Amino acid sequence: MAITTNLLYIGQKGLFTFLAPFNTAYNLDYDILTVDSLKSIGELIAGNIDIYSVYFQANGLTTTQYQQFLTSNGIIVTLFDSEGNRYAVPSTFIQGLPNTNGVPYRALGLNVVLGPLPVDYPVSALVDDLQPIISQLVGIQAAITPVQLSRVKLLPNTQATQLENTRVANISGLNTLGYYINQLSIAQTQIQALEQYIVNAQSPSASAEVLLNTGLTLTDGEDYSFDVREITETISPYASSIVSQNPFLPDSVGVFGGGITKTSPIDFTLVYDYATNIVIGGGNLTYNMVTGAAIANSTIGIFGGGSTSNNNALSTTSIYTLETNVAATGSNLATPSTGVAAIGNSTAGVFGGGYYGKYLSVTSIYTYSTSNFATGNNLTYISGYLAAAGNSTIGVFGAGYSSSFGNSSATSIYTYSTGDTVTGSNLSILASNLMATGNSTVGIFGGGSTVDAFATNVTTLYHYNANSSTSGATLSVGVAYGAAISNSSVGIFGGGSTTNTSIISTTSVYNYVTGNFYNGGNLSIATKQMAGASANPGVNY
Repeated sequence: MAITTNLLYIGQKGLFTFLAPFNTAYNLDYDILTVDSLKSIGELIAGNIDIYSVYFQANGLTTTQYQQFLTSNGIIVTLFDSEGNRYAVPSTFIQGLPNTNGVPYRALGLNVVLGPLPVDYPVSALVDDLQPIISQLVGIQAAITPVQLSRVKLLPNTQATQLENTRVANISGLNTLGYYINQLSIAQTQIQALEQYIVNAQSPSASAEVLLNTGLTLTDGEDYSFDVREITETISPYASSIVSQNPFLPDSVGVFGGGITKTSPIDFTLVYDYATNIVIGGGNLTYNMVTGAAIANSTIGIFGGGSTSNNNALSTTSIYTLETNVAATGSNLATPSTGVAAIGNSTAGVFGGGYYGKYLSVTSIYTYSTSNFATGNNLTYISGYLAAAGNSTIGVFGAGYSSSFGNSSATSIYTYSTGDTVTGSNLSILASNLMATGNSTVGIFGGGSTVDAFATNVTTLYHYNANSSTSGATLSVGVAYGAAISNSSVGIFGGGSTTNTSIISTTSVYNYVTGNFYNGGNLSIATKQMAGASANPGVNY
């Protein structure tokens, strides 16, 4: 029913219901409109306005509808919306009084000016960090679109360094609500795992000690700071009764070990649970390891080679028991090597390539039954800072760098049963400092440094049975100097650097069924140049 004209007045606000064709022509669902003017038929004729042509014929209305307007002594109602747009509607096409009940809503955005940042700054990682914070605080999934606000300019090195130093110094506080929400979430998940340790161990005396650094206030009223390394060190006196009751089965987790933070090389390990994306601190390796490599079977991981802060190549190894999270010194590699790669099956592991005064093609073969290394056949190409993946039959060493050829896309196939090496199909990218992992059918080589980029997000899939490679999905962010672990369902690419001054803690999870990446749980510390070891069904057990 059309509105009675004497019920309309200038300044009237609300949700007006228009009849066809004005309801679709103006598309004003839920828009608050305000009456701006009310023109009678006489006023319009006095103003020499052709009512039929302007308001009826122009909108596809008939002469019959026009006659009904005249008969009812209608008026032309002009309204405007919140942006000042105006709409003219005959009163016979306005249904009932405007609705004034409801809660005003609007689409809102935040204009955040970040200021000057390096061109290769990982904006996508920043977006990934901001979205969950907004979701936690506001309860919506925000759409965040980075926008460049200025031309690219080349700053002198001294000025760029000063800007970066100031920016990094400003980060140190991180005293934001979102930060504390995230830290509390991390703390809660790790508390649950640690409390389970205690329950299983039935060690009441350990309870207060384990909870010491959780970031929560206990019943005694004391406030405790949260720090993963402190948790690890706090529970270490109880290792014999607690970590032996590891609630994570060895084949459900992978271990990231060694690496370097912004300050120094480390011997830390981080245990990543595939099902929950929870990361907890593990037992320390027996040495600080940077740019080393790792293999594993169903019970132990072997972290070996690498270097320390003075870049010397090492032959040292550390044997990490997956069930107890305890490390012990292992036998030495046959050849010291840094920037080495490693892969293995259930009986043997191969450390290959790397650098020791020159770039290498040598291999060191570890036999689990004897716990010793021996020299194996050389890879089919010379390379350091390469990566490796494989199944229970073969290991595929790929890409890397040599002084003779620069970045490489070559591969070398090691057959465990014979110890022979043959040339494989090239990867689809020339890169070094990359990561690799895989399941029983395919290996995925990802990230790394190229001629054009410090860190790329490109990946290559290596199909073992076909001995061929194809392009894969891109990582969540371009990254080099990271590490990777895997089980039969997912591969985890973690840590590394997005620029030559950054170190990250984020992870990208590759789903072997869908062939896509998604964001995983953050590592407890930002680190790069570490190694990854994991029990992997169909690969090493």
